[in-house]
Amino acid sequence: MKPPSPRQIQLLAVVKSRLFLAEGTGVAIGKALEESLGVSIPNGTLYSLLTGMERDECWLDSEIIRIEGRRRRAYRINDDGLQALEAGRAYHENLARIALTGRKTKARGTNDRT
Repeated sequence: MKPPSPRQIQLLAVVKSRLFLAEGTGVAIGKALEESLGVSIPNGTLYSLLTGMERDECWLDSEIIRIEGRRRRAYRINDDGLQALEAGRAYHENLARIALTGRKTKARGTNDRT
């Protein structure tokens, strides 16, 4: 599995944290992203990312809910999304370590015998 992009990691983290209360709609996710991380994504980009993360990457599930009589799509992270979030965290942490130290992270479960 390829690691999620930094933008996808941000979205997965916000969806996982449920910072947007119970709704989980794209509008609520966008507001939570801006309030919690200071990141603003245009609505078209946000919905394209959410749709791709549900349909193509299979990291999100959604359902149609009614809010004030209107139909809305609510998103939630699934098990594949949790794995992608962890893989992305590890991947980007390793990139940062390489940039700062010139060394990559030792693989988990390996012995460091030199």
